[in-house]
Amino acid sequence: MSHMGNRIKKLRIQHKMTQDELAQQLGYSSRSSINKIEIGRSELPQSKITLAANILHTTPAYILGWEETFKPIDHEFEKIPVYPPLCCGDGWFTEDNIIDYISIPKKMLQPHKQYFANYAMGDSMKNENINDGDLVIFEHTNVINNGDIGCFNIDNNEATCKIFKRDPITSIIMLLPANNDYQPIIITSQNIGFKVIGKLALVINNRQ
Repeated sequence: MSHMGNRIKKLRIQHKMTQDELAQQLGYSSRSSINKIEIGRSELPQSKITLAANILHTTPAYILGWEETFKPIDHEFEKIPVYPPLCCGDGWFTEDNIIDYISIPKKMLQPHKQYFANYAMGDSMKNENINDGDLVIFEHTNVINNGDIGCFNIDNNEATCKIFKRDPITSIIMLLPANNDYQPIIITSQNIGFKVIGKLALVINNRQ
């Protein structure tokens, strides 16, 4: 029986995917993590098995070695634009240009929705399991409810990822961090550029 790394390498090559490409889609920062998995020096974490199976068009059981026969699954994928890093700290300026694309299985997304992605910077959302370097995927919408995590434009091109809260009496909007080391961002009438850009859909954690 071949080990997990052999199976992953075989499927990666079949799909003409580089180690860099697979690493990015699995949330790793470099191809060295994939290389270690393929040569058997480390194993793919349980938390990434299903995502790897979706990316490689197979089943988790095949990757884990529970099935000896490769069973291809023809998933449809959504190509999502990736924009410059999104601040999960004190704010970051984003540019109106696409720096990359990432393919996500459509079954992980809602039909008839548009999505975009950013890499998180900082640790203000760490208690919501959004950490520095994670790939954060948002549904493109300007509709958001209290308690939702969203992507917000504060002034001009300053964007941030925070928890949305609107006071039902005063209608004051606060963007709350998920880390007590940071203060809420209060939106006032002076923030004329404020708008909701998107609502959190999926986080691909950057774990080694």
